[in-house]
Amino acid sequence: MAAAHGMRGCSHGGFHSGIGFYSRESKQIRYVMVCDDCGEEVRELVNEPYVPDPVLGPGAGFMPGTAPA
Repeated sequence: MAAAHGMRGCSHGGFHSGIGFYSRESKQIRYVMVCDDCGEEVRELVNEPYVPDPVLGPGAGFMPGTAPA
């Protein structure tokens, strides 16, 4: 029966949440399900290449005093 439990002794029988993790080194973004009780990853949903390309400056819509007219 111990094999059915996570590394911390959690059964992972409760609720789960989706979380995204970005790795700058590997330029990957991973979306995983984690157990809400213990925080352990229980399943990887997606792992894909990702490199942020932020839009900064006037007109971007999120910098103070630069909202589009």
